[in-house]
Amino acid sequence: MNLKTFFSHRSVFKILTIQFIAVLALTACLDVNAKKYPEITVRIKNAKANKITIYNFNHSFNQKIEAKKDGVFNATIETDLNKLIFSDGTNKMYLYLEKGNHLKISYDADDFRNSLSFSGKGYEATMLIAEDRELYMKFSRRGTMALLKEKRYLERWDSINTARLELLKSTPNLSEDFKRLQSNDIRYFYLKQLPTYDMKHIQFTNNFKFKLSPGFLDEFKAMNDFSSGQEYMFSSSYRALASMHYAGVINKINNPDSLSWDLLAIKVLSEIPNDTIRNGLLLKYAGSHLNADNKQPKLYYDMWMAAASNDVYKRKVTRMYNSLKTFVDGQPSPKFVNYENHAGGTTSLDDLKGKYVYIDVWATWCGPCKAEIPHLKKVEKKYRNKNITFVGLSIDKQKDKEKWKAMVSEKGLKGIQLIADKDYSSTFVKEYSITGVPRFILIDPQGNIIRKEAPRPSDPRLLDLFNSLDI
Repeated sequence: MNLKTFFSHRSVFKILTIQFIAVLALTACLDVNAKKYPEITVRIKNAKANKITIYNFNHSFNQKIEAKKDGVFNATIETDLNKLIFSDGTNKMYLYLEKGNHLKISYDADDFRNSLSFSGKGYEATMLIAEDRELYMKFSRRGTMALLKEKRYLERWDSINTARLELLKSTPNLSEDFKRLQSNDIRYFYLKQLPTYDMKHIQFTNNFKFKLSPGFLDEFKAMNDFSSGQEYMFSSSYRALASMHYAGVINKINNPDSLSWDLLAIKVLSEIPNDTIRNGLLLKYAGSHLNADNKQPKLYYDMWMAAASNDVYKRKVTRMYNSLKTFVDGQPSPKFVNYENHAGGTTSLDDLKGKYVYIDVWATWCGPCKAEIPHLKKVEKKYRNKNITFVGLSIDKQKDKEKWKAMVSEKGLKGIQLIADKDYSSTFVKEYSITGVPRFILIDPQGNIIRKEAPRPSDPRLLDLFNSLDI
């Protein structure tokens, strides 16, 4: 081989080597990216929809996955969050996903609970969460724990906690991080129950003389370190305890400026050092305070925005605030379209034009809603032949439709009884910024809002309002 030929071959070799290295680097990069986020594959027999959703507890992350073929859903879950919620529109469950995991879920939509199975890399944590819930449910049913006297109550909780920790300990292939978080969550769940025991015990035993023994709440009171953003995102009980803790701080704080409670809450929460907890609690409180009841929405919004630093949460609260500004008294009302009518068929708000419309937004699970029923029936009877239509709008979930139908019949509810199409996610409900029930709305015959927050039927001011409108 002559020198020219040698260099020619050497040049080709060098080019091929560079190309090979580049391919290796690209492959490595793709591999790193592929392993950055976990993957999920869901196989559903008798699937009722062609889309599933993976989201976190406050919907700041929400990923919809469409079926690639009948009943098979597959996607990379593009978030650094670990504990998420799976929903197919009817069934829900918690997931726990770590980097590099490929969780595989299969079930029959007609028998979700009994057919559910897990496999794939990292499936053990999700399976443990499901088994842990079943274990707890076997120990406790509504009312049974509250009936117990203090000593027996605490002994029962000791048994529950021991069994849950044993299940955690016996489950293989769990990461140390997950074991720590789940173990702590078991404790937080227990602590969360303590401050409500006396109220529930009185309710279920009718022993109105009952009082807690000294020291009963010592464990609960000792839980005052809320500095872990990771715990906050993982544990709903930790979030509840944090909310209770800071509510106590707000109630005790010196308030020289005489701020309303909602504004004082922003001031207190803004001083929380941990970004995750500060922003999380600010969002939670905004959901309760930034609504039609707020007397100073602009001031609340400005203070909230100054205290928050999470851009996703800021956009969410801005949408809430803009909704409040858009739909105010005197402007056209948001509409509901083709909501199922208890009497048969469907009804839209436009069908009711020509009369005043008084809407009772309620749910079968809402105690205060049911307390208003006798008052509502009296008002409806008094104005039955007047220029007003009474509408009951249930925000029960579609899976509880039969409960709604049964209660309407059982309570003898009159007027037009409807059920929203997507409970709290219904467009009408969201546009009215309804975050809790009962809620009452009054609309004029042209479809404009008279009162976004009309008086309850038990409030004498409702009849005064009706009389002022010459209904």
